[in-house]
Amino acid sequence: MLLSQILNFDLSPDAPQFNPGVDLPYELALPTYAATAWYHQKLPGPQRELEPLLQEVEQFAMNDYATRSARAGR
Repeated sequence: MLLSQILNFDLSPDAPQFNPGVDLPYELALPTYAATAWYHQKLPGPQRELEPLLQEVEQFAMNDYATRSARAGR
């Protein structure tokens, strides 16, 4: 029986104190935050289509953001 959605607490962006220095939770949560901002129309500029926006954010999160986070942590 599954009691919770979270299967790995190390991947929770809500509790960074449990695994300091691990940036993967933020990389994984960024598309969710972008989708939430899109839904509430809080993104700058004209409203875009959701799918292309999420593809762009996922690319950024897993490439540029991840690389820069890794460099900052050294």
